[in-house]
Amino acid sequence: FHLSMGLFRNYAAFAGADLRDEVSRLSMPIDILHGTADRVVSFEIGATLYSLLPHAEFHELPGLGHGLFYYPRGRELAQEVIKAKTRERSLHPAGAD
Repeated sequence: FHLSMGLFRNYAAFAGADLRDEVSRLSMPIDILHGTADRVVSFEIGATLYSLLPHAEFHELPGLGHGLFYYPRGRELAQEVIKAKTRERSLHPAGAD
């Protein structure tokens, strides 16, 4: 795994930041995809994030680390989630109530 300077600066900008209050105000649909072997953002932090978002869906990826798109299963799950959300939106378009 290679860290670019841009990625390193991004990590450094948020190191130690507590964003729980801001995150809990989010109201849009959210899917969290998190690998259980992530050593950059621990799985426990992903679970905590999920607990702050009652409308979110949590997708656990056993054995996968950080950078889910480096793993075939991570890419597959992301595609499945996108297809499911697209299908839901086509069945229930916004403002069609």
